[in-house]
Amino acid sequence: MKNVITLPAGSPVRAIFTMDGDYMAPYIRPGEAVRVSFERPEPGECGLFEAGGEALVRQYCEDSFGNVYLFALNRARRELDRVRDVLLEDLPPLCVSLVQRR
Repeated sequence: MKNVITLPAGSPVRAIFTMDGDYMAPYIRPGEAVRVSFERPEPGECGLFEAGGEALVRQYCEDSFGNVYLFALNRARRELDRVRDVLLEDLPPLCVSLVQRR
């Protein structure tokens, strides 16, 4: 993430930033501006997440067993996917905010 702009309290949008990698292409391409709202992504939507101390923009999925999957949409970059077994680990929610095209 580059060029992060934090917006004032009370705004429906938390921040705006530009993507600096191709891991979410073609949905979000490098250099595109995205907005971060206060909504929690539904399964299948893209979001901004904290995992392992780093901020990640990924597609959010959860299976019927409670396992959380954070996918890079560019499957050529699938090594950046994250899987968390929430049944075995006592983790706080990973989701921060919904990411949408501006």
